[in-house]
Amino acid sequence: MILKMKKSKRHINDDLFIRTLTFFKNNLEEGIRPADLIKHLNEKYGYDFRGIQNHPQLLTIFRFAINQQSVKNDIFYTFSGEAYFKLLEYQELSFARKNAREARILSIIAIIIAVIAGFLPYFNKL
Repeated sequence: MILKMKKSKRHINDDLFIRTLTFFKNNLEEGIRPADLIKHLNEKYGYDFRGIQNHPQLLTIFRFAINQQSVKNDIFYTFSGEAYFKLLEYQELSFARKNAREARILSIIAIIIAVIAGFLPYFNKL
């Protein structure tokens, strides 16, 4: 029986963090304004952000992404190096987990084949 787990608040915030950093990465050349990020998150993921100053978690993530404490709505900001490498670490970890899952499945299949192949000579004698 597989139990479905509800996403905890921490996972929801992690998703917001990754989505924000990914948006910055996808707009490296031109930079983004807070309003661009809010529009993107609202339209693509169904958030209901009305302004960056009204949402402390999003403001904290945005400050980390630009490596500045003050955020103004009409200024274009660029991605900080630290945030970029955090995103790369996350992507590498996700890729490694996916590959580990795939390797585990293939190893289980290989074990099953080996067990069946080991018992075949006994079934042939019957």
